Amino acid sequence: MGRVPATVTWGLLAAWAVHDAEEVATMAGWARKARPRLERRFPNVPWERLEVSQRHVNVAIGLMGGVMAGAAALAALPLVLGGVHVLAHVLTRPRRANVKQKGGRRP
Repeated sequence: MGRVPATVTWGLLAAWAVHDAEEVATMAGWARKARPRLERRFPNVPWERLEVSQRHVNVAIGLMGGVMAGAAALAALPLVLGGVHVLAHVLTRPRRANVKQKGGRRP
């Protein structure tokens, strides 16, 4: 299997940057505005998990940008587009409160 041309990896980085620049600009505001409408339409969904601050968005996308840039430089995009992308979503999700239940057990 041949090596992927550098223009492909840098082009994918550029496409990702354009896509995520739009998310930095709109994600937190959209989530705040859409929540009341979504709560009415889907009342059984735990909408408190949709609360995303602009700081959270900036940090998460900035960290992923560093990974994407490094991967483009190393031409390791299959790794990034697969496991690392999923890992970034898992690591940057809002955390639940660590509340003890009866008997000292955690949920």
